Amino acid sequence: RSFLVIFICIFMCLWSYSQDYKTMPEDAKDPHQENQSGKKFDWNKVYVGGGMGMQFGTFTYVDVSPVFGYRFNKELSAGMGLSYQFLRIKNPKFSSHTYGGGPFARYAFTRSLFAHTEYQILNSEFYLVDHAGNIDSQFRKNVHYPWLGGGLRQAIGGNSYMIIMVLYNLNESTYS
Repeated sequence: RSFLVIFICIFMCLWSYSQDYKTMPEDAKDPHQENQSGKKFDWNKVYVGGGMGMQFGTFTYVDVSPVFGYRFNKELSAGMGLSYQFLRIKNPKFSSHTYGGGPFARYAFTRSLFAHTEYQILNSEFYLVDHAGNIDSQFRKNVHYPWLGGGLRQAIGGNSYMIIMVLYNLNESTYS
């Protein structure tokens, strides 16, 4: 079981993005430069993506995590991520819903390598279990996750990318 949980956690970090700018030669004009009309907000700089994962059986897990971002220039982007996770274990009988979100920022060093920071707040359900393994009480709690790390992105066609990130939780606590 612990292998399964570790495997799921690793692949929860795989993200794909669409509506991003296309790969172009270094000397080409960057579409993320200031737009010609002088507008402050440019819808061409908006991107949408996220992650999704599912597993069904004795251990059921569903994760839906959309991301909405804005590319300020060729290197810097920021946005908002949302998250919903459902977990159910048949034996012992257990289920939980977790939801939340938070802002993120990303700085690209190259077209493939980037730094990432995120502040995520997830509302999770927790159970207190007695020595016999029976649920003594349950409660919901907002848990704060300040993440810091980086990743790699690879074009998978057109304006779409697959992203692999490694993030470190700066808030090591009982609930995180």
